[in-house]
Amino acid sequence: MDMLSEIKQPELSGRRRQLLDQTISGYIQNGEPVGSKWLSETAGLSVSSATIRNDLSDLEKGGYLTQVHQSSGRVPTDKGYRLYVDGVVDRLHPLDATVPGLHGDVQLIGHNIQQILGQVTDLMGNLIDYTTIILMPDIYQETLKLAHLILVDLDMVLVVLLNKVGVNCEFLVKISDRVDQEDLNKISKLLTEKLSGRPTFELNKSVVEDLVSELPLYEGVLTQITEEIQRLRRFNSGSDKLMMRGMSNMIRLPEFRNVELTQKVLSTLEETKVMLAVFSEYLAFNQPQVVIGDEHHIEELKDCSIVVAPYAVDDEPIGMVGVLGPRRMAYDRVIPMVQGVTARITDYLNQNRSVVQGGASNV
Repeated sequence: MDMLSEIKQPELSGRRRQLLDQTISGYIQNGEPVGSKWLSETAGLSVSSATIRNDLSDLEKGGYLTQVHQSSGRVPTDKGYRLYVDGVVDRLHPLDATVPGLHGDVQLIGHNIQQILGQVTDLMGNLIDYTTIILMPDIYQETLKLAHLILVDLDMVLVVLLNKVGVNCEFLVKISDRVDQEDLNKISKLLTEKLSGRPTFELNKSVVEDLVSELPLYEGVLTQITEEIQRLRRFNSGSDKLMMRGMSNMIRLPEFRNVELTQKVLSTLEETKVMLAVFSEYLAFNQPQVVIGDEHHIEELKDCSIVVAPYAVDDEPIGMVGVLGPRRMAYDRVIPMVQGVTARITDYLNQNRSVVQGGASNV
C-alpha cells in the first residue's frame, strides 16, 4: 500500500481527462456502464459523438476504462479510479461545513472520546451508504496521565487509569494484603509520579521492582495490579478497538447483490484481527490514505475501496476514521468528509483536554 503522494498517475490531456472524470462520475452516480451517447448529452464537451467514442477507445487502451461487454458502455479500472481520486485530493478543500449536519454535530458531541467517536460513526452512517470504521485509541499503549486506587472492600481495589486523551480504564483487583485508603493514596501518587508520560503497558515486572524499592510494604498490591493490567491488555486487544456502523446500508448497494461478494466482505469485517492489522498499517503512515481495489493485500476486499485518515494528539496519531465501500464510491464526498471529521476530532482533543478528560469508560 502506497502513500497518496507516491502513487500519482501521469496526467492526461485536458479533454480526455475531463471525459474520464465525467465517465467515472456517471458510473458512480448511476451504477451503469457509461456510453458515448450519455456523455455527449451531459459532459459539456464541444466535440462530436465520434470524437468522444475515439477518446473512450484511447482511454480504454490506456488502461483507464474497460468494457464489461463489447457493446456496452465503459466502467473505470483501478488505474482510472486512481487518477480520478488523485484529482479529488488535488481539489480538496475543507468541506465539512457543506456536508449537511456535520459541522454542528461534531462540535456538539459529548465530552468523552468514546462518546465522540461513537457519535461520529452514527453521524456518518446517516450521511453515507458505506461502512464507517473507527480505530479507537489504546489505553494500554497511550501514555498515562493519572493512576487512582480506591478501596471498595476489605480485599477489593478499584483501579482507574487515565491516559492523556481522557480514556479511562477501570477494573477491580482482588488483593491479599490488608490496606486502607490512605495506603492506596500513597500507591496512587507513586504510580502517577513514576508512570506519567509512559505507556501503560510498561507497568511490568522491572518497573514494579523499581516501585517496590520506594514502597516495599506494598509489593503484593503492586504485583497484583501489574498482573491484572497485563491480563486485561491481552484480553482487550481485539473487538473493543474497532467501531463499525453502516454495514446494513452498504449491502443494499447494487454491487452487493452478488451474494458471494457480500458474504466475503461481511465475514472479513467480522474478523477483528484482520481489520485491526489493516488499520494499524494505515495508522503508521500518519496521513490520509485512499486504497482502491487491488491496491491493498486483502483478497476478500479486492472489490472494495477504503478511505482513512488519522486523528491525533500533539501531532501523534492515536486512532483513525475510515470508510469502506465498493470501488464505485462517491470519493468526492467521502474523502473530504473523512478528513473533515478527523481534523475536527483532532482540534477538539487538543483544545478541550480538560473537558475530554472528564469522561470515564469501563473496560
